[in-house]
Amino acid sequence: MPIKNTSVLLTIAEIRFEPILNIQELVPSVQDDFRMAQYGEFLHMRNQGFHVTQTGNNKSLVPTTHDVYQFSDSKKFSHFRLNNQCLTYQSSNYVDFETFLALFLEGLFIISKVLDVPTIHRVGLRFLDKLVIQKGEKIQNYLAPSESQLFEKLGANTIHSQSEIRHMAGDIQLFNRVKIFKHGTLEFPKDIEPGGLVFKEKFTSYEGPSATIDTDVFIEKNIHLTIALIKKYLYELHDLNIVAFEASVSDIAKKVGF
Repeated sequence: MPIKNTSVLLTIAEIRFEPILNIQELVPSVQDDFRMAQYGEFLHMRNQGFHVTQTGNNKSLVPTTHDVYQFSDSKKFSHFRLNNQCLTYQSSNYVDFETFLALFLEGLFIISKVLDVPTIHRVGLRFLDKLVIQKGEKIQNYLAPSESQLFEKLGANTIHSQSEIRHMAGDIQLFNRVKIFKHGTLEFPKDIEPGGLVFKEKFTSYEGPSATIDTDVFIEKNIHLTIALIKKYLYELHDLNIVAFEASVSDIAKKVGF
């Protein structure tokens, strides 16, 4: 892979499974194991939402509450989030995929010891990259022609441009979104909640022309939960993620090592 990892802002791995009704009773055991794995910072959150119900021909929105249990490392560079049908791992200190994968699989092993989850129905991997530039450079120079031309379509007064592609490769689905900013600061997609993570100073202090490359890759099918099989799928997702990233940036970006 010719591209380095200096542009990675946030990395997310996820599995989803059938709802576990007694999740609250199992959390103390999970928390003990996460504490032993150096994820000792615990937070219990309750998110408000709505559920669609139908009576006859009438549909209505019913308020719901979702319990989320977060286990963070002491430096707030990464955390696991668990609810009754999902385990998510988020990291703002990405080094390489092998390290990230090993940490996620450690959390997966922890919950598999406590929760009765024989099968899962979704495996996902998401990379959020932030391209920032030196003073005097143009962000367009680091993006693929299709992206830079979209940004320049109406001239120099464009505030931002955004593209989205949905792609299928066998069982794998991919969403690749590229957003270019004329002048921007640290910003996240609406469906990402960083949850108190600490980010690298190069991203938090930067203001100026930039681009965000958001690549969400996942498989939705019933999968028998084994560490080896999930590892295999995540490598496949990572390979497609790299293809999408390379298609989003220019040859210049590849040479300088974004």
